[in-house]
Amino acid sequence: MVCEDAIRALISDALCELDSSFGRYDSGRVVSGNKVPSYKDVVTKEDPLRLTQRVLVNPVMVCLGYSSLYSGDVFEGRVPGVSLATVSMNSVLSSASSRVLCAMNADDAPKGIATDGFRWLLAVRHGDRNRVCAMSDLRPYYIEVLDRDRFRAAVPESDDALSEFIRIFSSSRIGRDPIRIYGDKRKEGVSAHLGGIGFAASDAEPLFDTRSEEVPNQEDVDNGSDDSIGE
Repeated sequence: MVCEDAIRALISDALCELDSSFGRYDSGRVVSGNKVPSYKDVVTKEDPLRLTQRVLVNPVMVCLGYSSLYSGDVFEGRVPGVSLATVSMNSVLSSASSRVLCAMNADDAPKGIATDGFRWLLAVRHGDRNRVCAMSDLRPYYIEVLDRDRFRAAVPESDDALSEFIRIFSSSRIGRDPIRIYGDKRKEGVSAHLGGIGFAASDAEPLFDTRSEEVPNQEDVDNGSDDSIGE
C-alpha cells in the first residue's frame, strides 16, 4: 500500500534532480511555479517534456501502482486501462487534458490522467462521455521540501491532500465505478475541496480558474482534431 512518506521521498528525490538539471536558482523558480522552463534552461540539455516525465511523473506513477509505461512520439505514458498525457512542468494543462480525453477514446480506456508533474487531473468515463472529475495539486509539498532544503525550515503540509491523492489516483481504482467513488464529494451540487484536491459538482463546473486555462469536456474534444496522440 502506498503511503504518504513514499510520495514525500519521491518529491525530495525530484528536487535533487531538478537542482542538477536547472541549477538551484532556476530549480527554485520552477518548483514555486514562477518559471516555465525551456530547452535552453536545462543544463543537461534534456527536453523539458521528457525531464518532466522522467523526474516528476514516472516515479509517482510507479509508486501509485502503475507499470509498463509506454513512450510515444509525444512522450505519453500508457498502461492497460489508463491513458496518460503529460505537458512540461508549469505549462497550461488544457493541452494535456484534451489529449487525454481523446486518448481515452482511442485506447478504449475508462480512466485518464493529465499532468504537468505538479498538478494532476483525473478523467473518467461516465456513460458515453469522458470528463475531468478531480484535480490534485502537489506543489505545496514540493515547496515544503524546497524551503526545508534552502532555509532548513518549512511549514509542514498536512498529509490529508496526499492521502486523497493516493486514494484517487492509485491504480487500484481501475475497474471501480469512479462516479460512485467520488459521488460523496459532489453532493448537493456544490464543489468540494480537501487540501489540494478539487471535485467538480457538475459536468459544466470547472475544477479551477478557467480565466487562465480551460479543461475541456468531451463534447469540446469531439469538435477538435486529435493530432497529438503518440502511437
